[in-house]
Amino acid sequence: MRDPFDRGFPLGIIRLSYFPILNLNYNFGNFFVGPYQIPGEDTQIFRIQKKDALYTILEIACPPNGEEATLALMREVDKDSGGPEFLDFYNNGYAGMKQFGIRMQKRGTGQYRDFVFDYYDGATVTEVLRLQPTGIICSQWLKIQGWGDRIIEFTNGEGVRQGYLGRIISDGNPRFVLYNHNSGLAVELYDDGTLKYSGNIIWHSGNQGGSGISSARPQNRTVGSMFFDTTLNKPIWWNGSNWVDSAGNVV
Repeated sequence: MRDPFDRGFPLGIIRLSYFPILNLNYNFGNFFVGPYQIPGEDTQIFRIQKKDALYTILEIACPPNGEEATLALMREVDKDSGGPEFLDFYNNGYAGMKQFGIRMQKRGTGQYRDFVFDYYDGATVTEVLRLQPTGIICSQWLKIQGWGDRIIEFTNGEGVRQGYLGRIISDGNPRFVLYNHNSGLAVELYDDGTLKYSGNIIWHSGNQGGSGISSARPQNRTVGSMFFDTTLNKPIWWNGSNWVDSAGNVV
């Protein structure tokens, strides 16, 4: 089976390259096609514009009985030595992967590059989002907007839920929740200021402790940290070496 992403595959390809000597304008029906000089800039672009209309649509059509329509932006790193890089905007219908998408490709000495969303006013570049092979970097506020519950879910490589972080309002008790699916425990901060957690709270600094049975006592705590021992039914304190009661007895 041939690789559908292989640029040697005999697809219907139209290549638009920049030729400094080319300065021709064409009219195809209601469309103007040709080079255009941006006023006040040293940049010349290739323009396709519909006349006497509110919009222009550029369609890249899938070949009859074909599987994909793709707009590919290509950069040749080493010319003919095998180092092209492609940014594809595609709509495909391959069996098992029918989807719309953005695909980054490389061949030979080509490299994967960050995919960046930014704004530019001619003087300042403001980056918003950066996609890398190893993750996503958000440089501005990330807003999750809408009505109803809004959840960010975390799963493992097999898609099994590990936990979630989000805003819940559907049950009439608006709150923010951090939920660990593996332990079944959640931290819930309600709009009225109530903080709920059903597990054992252990502070790694300060003088607060938590509670639990004797065998669940935390170790290597800050001197003065308190822990309520439910086996002894009383509070105890860490003195740096041992847990002691209010009388100073090791317990």
